[in-house]
Parts: sequence; structure tokens; C-alpha cells
Amino acid sequence: MLPGLGGEFQQLAFLIAHKIGEPTDGSAGPMDSVSAAYRASYWGSRGARIGKRMGNTIHWSDGEQQAIVDSETPERSDPS
Repeated sequence: MLPGLGGEFQQLAFLIAHKIGEPTDGSAGPMDSVSAAYRASYWGSRGARIGKRMGNTIHWSDGEQQAIVDSETPERSDPS
């Protein structure tokens, strides 16, 4: 297998190399090959709040919208 790996890592490498546990519909592959849509669907089905960036706003699955603040620009204090 992979001589540098041992224990549980050896088993994980075996599962990945033999594509064991992948969905049969082709929607995902091993590790990094999982699509963003599949990941969002998976976590959404388990109660996670899913967001989609549109411009400088995140639109969350629960209807909330959140503005994205530029962290590069420091906030100015009011001089008055």
C-alpha cells in the first residue's frame, strides 16, 4: 500500500484507493473530489445553515441576509 502510513491511515488509504464508500450516483469522489453542492446538500439535510455569497452579502438558507464587511478597511471612529 503506502509504506509511510500506518494504523488507521493505512486503512483510510485503502478505502480511498478502492473507492469504498463513495455514492454510486457519481455525485462525489474520495476526499477532495466532493462537490460543493453535494456537501451543502449533505450538511443542510442534517440541520446546518447553508449560505450562498451574492456580491457582498451572504444569503442564508433560513432567509437571513448578512453583509460581508471588508476586514482590510479599518472602521473609523466618529470624531464628534
